[in-house]
Amino acid sequence: MNCPHCLSAKISKMNTTTKLGYKQYCCYSCAKQYNERTGTKLNNIEYPTEVVMMAIHYYYRFKVSLDDVVELLTMRHISLSHQTVHNWVQIFGVELGLKLQERRKGKCSKKWHDDATYICIKGHWYYLPVPFGYIVPLIIKETWLMFT
Repeated sequence: MNCPHCLSAKISKMNTTTKLGYKQYCCYSCAKQYNERTGTKLNNIEYPTEVVMMAIHYYYRFKVSLDDVVELLTMRHISLSHQTVHNWVQIFGVELGLKLQERRKGKCSKKWHDDATYICIKGHWYYLPVPFGYIVPLIIKETWLMFT
């Protein structure tokens, strides 16, 4: 890990850690101290990186409201406000989403999923699964013949 201030490789690991438990380093060239999060957007946040990423994950993965994310984190004994979660989502969420999108690019599944619809035949509604790639009018015509 190079010094974020002078980019020197002459560093030493200190025996102390920050309040959040991150390793601290000292640069021999510029004599400045820094930690693992120095120079990142996470540097001035009072919570561990894992908490921030967990909140963003809950918000995007489960499509819940900000208050629901706060409630889920409260169950893990982490108390914060919905505005804090909103700020994290605005700052880190978009960037994280773009990185995940890049990692997924070109890795589509070869799995096909069925679609379904309801059709009305002689006044009765029937559930009709429609596999992709099939011609829907043919299936409807065959289904119609089954019920006549």
